[in-house]
Amino acid sequence: MKELLFASDLDGTLLNARHETDEEILQGIRDLAAHNARVVISTGRSASMCKALGFEPGPVILMNGALALDEAGHVIHDAPLDPDLVRELMDRFPQLPFEFCTDRGTLTRQSRQETIANFQRRWAKRGKPRRHGDFDKMFQGHRNDLSREEILAETIYKINCNREDSEDCRALEAWLADHPQVVNTPSDAVLYEITSCRATKGQAVRALADHLGIPYDQVAVFGDGINDLSMFRLFEHSFAPDTAQPEVKAAASALLDGSDEHCVIRKMKELQKTWA
Repeated sequence: MKELLFASDLDGTLLNARHETDEEILQGIRDLAAHNARVVISTGRSASMCKALGFEPGPVILMNGALALDEAGHVIHDAPLDPDLVRELMDRFPQLPFEFCTDRGTLTRQSRQETIANFQRRWAKRGKPRRHGDFDKMFQGHRNDLSREEILAETIYKINCNREDSEDCRALEAWLADHPQVVNTPSDAVLYEITSCRATKGQAVRALADHLGIPYDQVAVFGDGINDLSMFRLFEHSFAPDTAQPEVKAAASALLDGSDEHCVIRKMKELQKTWA
């Protein structure tokens, strides 16, 4: 039986309409694994945020491809940000609510309350109902109220920040344009997700496929945001919900019914039967 690799984004793709896992998704992943089809998360999220969703241990691609780990947590591929650029960005924009993502969690100079408020503003701008009650779980990997020196002592893989209509954000965009060593590949327009230019989900999926010895024509990728385009450009089997961003739908080899919150796990099962 051929071994298959299904690499999937989370929000707007593999997760349900509440941006959570459920029994159909988790059991579906277990069923696929039992039939030689490995589901690998390929996300902009950090490790702690993925763990909070209930996924079982396995290979994972984190922070938009800046870090890929095998089942034992060993690094397969990584592309951290240059520490000098992290320092420059922090000092140039001290007023922006940056979240600095590491392999162990997310660091910020903001308080817990400010972190939650920033998330709520992003969530509201997406047109979503206000969220309540799950922040301890969601932000369990966050360390708040840190000093500049504490953050700069860590290896930073990705920097998140709210995208607002403000002078600060316009200045940040000008800074990004002047620094091609870093890229902004956000999951949507309300957020900055800054990584090294060497970090892409596509390269991380390829590194993982090579590590597992799975041919590229036995890989399928799933996503809905700009940060997923690099996967679609490298792999011929690419799938996007019809609710995906226009550029992603245009790049996909096929579209899925975005009104079905389980369209991705169901498509994976269909592919496993077809490709077996």
